[in-house]
Amino acid sequence: MPVDRCLSLALALREALVNAITHGNHDDPSKLVRITAEVSRHQARFTVEDEGVGFNVNDIPHPHDPDNLLKSSGRGVLLIRSVMDETKYNDRGNRLSMIKRRASLLKEEPMDRLPPHTK
Repeated sequence: MPVDRCLSLALALREALVNAITHGNHDDPSKLVRITAEVSRHQARFTVEDEGVGFNVNDIPHPHDPDNLLKSSGRGVLLIRSVMDETKYNDRGNRLSMIKRRASLLKEEPMDRLPPHTK
């Protein structure tokens, strides 16, 4: 796997973990974050789940909106979506499932693709 793909994948996973700790569990040390990884020949599936109340991912302001361009945070979900091939939040909004396909790790394509923003 190319080094840049490996680093991007690690960054997306770290961002999901930090979001769960900071935004989901509000840095409460009594709350857990559960992480699972299932790796096969064709893909890797990761799940990060916190014990927070959850949120609606569609309520997150888009980081490219003019009001958000100068903010120092608020790009984590966009980063995760740009690296992973699939992302899905449960209905409660406290569990994120991510899939990265092996084929996309080996493709020669720019890593700076941005997913469409839906609200």
